[in-house]
Amino acid sequence: MPDYKAINRIRRSPDAFKALAGHILTAKHWRGRAKQFLADVAHYRHSELTMRQCELLIKLRDSAESVTRIRGFSVSILIESAYLARLDLDDDEDIKRVESLYRRGKGTISGLQAGWFRRICRELDLIEHYI
Repeated sequence: MPDYKAINRIRRSPDAFKALAGHILTAKHWRGRAKQFLADVAHYRHSELTMRQCELLIKLRDSAESVTRIRGFSVSILIESAYLARLDLDDDEDIKRVESLYRRGKGTISGLQAGWFRRICRELDLIEHYI
């Protein structure tokens, strides 16, 4: 999640949040509330969004983003390596997440998954802690 300054900059600029919402809306096939929210923001009449609305917009942006590399490392190779070392993880939920990524068989993860996957890779010493 971006810092407060970045969120505040987007939420106070109608051109920025309308363009972002329009781009996100066309980048992925959305359904239900997410699709309605993005359409509403793309045509928002007020001069700024609330903090919560902007946080949701950024969360949707991150979920639409497809990550293939983490700091220069191939996500598909990291997924395979994490799967092979998954039993060294302390948390059972992390093991399930890695198994789920491996079963899916894709070499990409969403922007929302990148944070916890990077943490798992550090825990397994697949990437250095300073990265």
